[in-house]
Amino acid sequence: MADTVKCAACGEETPAEAALKVDGEIYCRRCIHGDVKPVVFYPIGIVHRSNNDELSRIELQPFMARFMHRLDEEKHLTIVYVLHESKGVKSIFNRGIDRKKVGVFASRSPHRPTPLAITEVELERIEGTTLYVRGVDALDGSPVLDIKLGRKAFSS
Repeated sequence: MADTVKCAACGEETPAEAALKVDGEIYCRRCIHGDVKPVVFYPIGIVHRSNNDELSRIELQPFMARFMHRLDEEKHLTIVYVLHESKGVKSIFNRGIDRKKVGVFASRSPHRPTPLAITEVELERIEGTTLYVRGVDALDGSPVLDIKLGRKAFSS
């Protein structure tokens, strides 16, 4: 039998993998998200991060090649990825950039109710289905969900 935990809000037992720690307490997904059905995404690739000054790689699944037509002509991309190592949520905290007390939606914290993030990168080159980029702030091993034209592409 799977490990279960008790929700701090409703008191119901829920599978541990279907719970989220918020401000140090465990809550079931139903209390957090309501009665909506979960959305399923399949990663299109994975981030392999290097040191800040070096190129990082985004390795896409081979099937993604068909979606890369003329991608090599772009300089700025937005990468949508999963915060795969996020461990719970703190709803109010002192934001890192200015120490202002804020909620998680007024921050760039990785500790979110839905662990999704975006990063703007500079595309250096492409080899097959591997993108070599600068400026990625995702952790090594982060699953990539999508790639979009970067916002800077519109201001160039």
